[in-house]
Amino acid sequence: TVQPEDMAVEEGLSLFEKDKQKRLQALDRVGLLDKATEKARNLSGGERQRVAIARALLRDTPVVLCDEITSSLDDDNADVVMKAVSELSKDRLVICVGHKVNELLAIADGAIEIQNGTITKSTVASHDESEFHEDKVKIPHGVVDALKLYFSTFKAKAVRTVFAVVVVLI
Repeated sequence: TVQPEDMAVEEGLSLFEKDKQKRLQALDRVGLLDKATEKARNLSGGERQRVAIARALLRDTPVVLCDEITSSLDDDNADVVMKAVSELSKDRLVICVGHKVNELLAIADGAIEIQNGTITKSTVASHDESEFHEDKVKIPHGVVDALKLYFSTFKAKAVRTVFAVVVVLI
């Protein structure tokens, strides 16, 4: 059988979406329309990250989890990936875990900082002032409880949550 990395990029997306036009639109949204006929194995790391985001666009899940999405990328590819993630967050909740705090905060609506397994800070973006302020909500000790509270806080503040970031600091 043919492995996904041996397929053309657009063909590989057919595993997630049967409609070719939708596959091409997803590639266009992440800036890879010109790579549609290239084999996946020939893509750079940044291009592969963007293909993953295109897959997420096609899967239409309400929540997308991203782990260290720019950790191994050069600055140019990191910028493109962050723009693609920002695009993805327009119609679903995106949770990113990463160490490049400033990069994530630039597109985030909120952040939770965790040090040694303990939540140390919770912030929410002020869309009017486009800056972050500390959340006034008391943060519970358990991570699961804190995340539940965090998402319920976002739901209460907006009809549609655009983007959330979980920042893990070691």
